[in-house]
Amino acid sequence: MAQKAANVRLATLKVVMGKDCYKILQRLSDSENKATVDETLTALEQHFIPKRNVTYERFVFNNCHQGPRETVDEYVTRLRSLSSTCEFGALTNDLIRDRLLLGTKLDQVRPKLLSEADLTLQKALDICRSCEQTQRQLRDINNTTEKTYAVSRSASQRKVGLPNCKYCNQKHEFSKVKCPAYGKRCRNCGKQNHFAICCKVKRNEHSSWVVKEYNGSPIYYANNTVFHVSPNGTQWFIDLQLRFDKREIPVVLSYQLDCGSTCNIMSSKHLDLISFFI
Repeated sequence: MAQKAANVRLATLKVVMGKDCYKILQRLSDSENKATVDETLTALEQHFIPKRNVTYERFVFNNCHQGPRETVDEYVTRLRSLSSTCEFGALTNDLIRDRLLLGTKLDQVRPKLLSEADLTLQKALDICRSCEQTQRQLRDINNTTEKTYAVSRSASQRKVGLPNCKYCNQKHEFSKVKCPAYGKRCRNCGKQNHFAICCKVKRNEHSSWVVKEYNGSPIYYANNTVFHVSPNGTQWFIDLQLRFDKREIPVVLSYQLDCGSTCNIMSSKHLDLISFFI
């Protein structure tokens, strides 16, 4: 087509531009004098592309700030798009760098940018990207810590709202493995998986015994030997032989093992029997 005559090229352009565009071309002033393709295209461009006000375009550029959710790369891309209509020429990169320093949302990065002696657009981009990545990582770490604290706090709150366990009389999650009484033996009834404080078996109530203090001569065990141990429910007893100087045959008495008492006691009946031989 470039080798065709000028009138043929112009006619072809008018055909391929369509009826709407051709009507616009006809309404343009002095359209009939547009005898060449270049003149016709220039007239159409002036009609469709209005003349920009460079002063206003630079005003928009100089008031462009980084958005709250806009990354540094997205911000610089928007600055490049705005600078295309500002006619900055060779100063485009330098002015984008200056706008990046003034319009970035990263306030803590400005001292670093200002401290650089030979700051270029690429170096400013690298510094801002590094700061942006560091802030993102710190935010992730803080969010993880807050979630962990929130989970711990909610677990504590749930624990406070729980009723006391009927097996251990404490608050814990509803699970037998969480219960401190699970696997333990009750000191009251001897059964497992509950504490004595929660035991439903009534404690044995013994009548009072008259206790007499004995300060006589020592009583000797028969060779310190336990001859018989017998279980009685959950309590253990031994038959212990006591030997006295006035009696050749030892006296056999039954004693409870590890009763938990802070002193050794016996019935007044047994005490009177022992006192007879002392």
